[in-house]
Amino acid sequence: MVKVDKPTRQELIEKLTSPQYEAKYEALSVAKLLFAQDSNRKYFNNEKERNDVTFVTTTLGRFRLNQMLYLLQILYSLKYDKFLFSDGLYA
Repeated sequence: MVKVDKPTRQELIEKLTSPQYEAKYEALSVAKLLFAQDSNRKYFNNEKERNDVTFVTTTLGRFRLNQMLYLLQILYSLKYDKFLFSDGLYA
């Protein structure tokens, strides 16, 4: 059985913030590309939806954009071992 040393949190932060791992784009550029793909605004729209459990009303277009950016960031970082964009994602 091969023992693999886990990097510490600080080591991961230093690795991902080094110039080698610098992000390629900004989140705004990626969002504009997504909007360009949906010119009829069928997916990214201002339609509102109410959650009957939490009683929160959500704008579907904004929610979907956040989901897409989050998933793109994860998938890109898994494939290329660096971030797609440097901006943080906040809930």
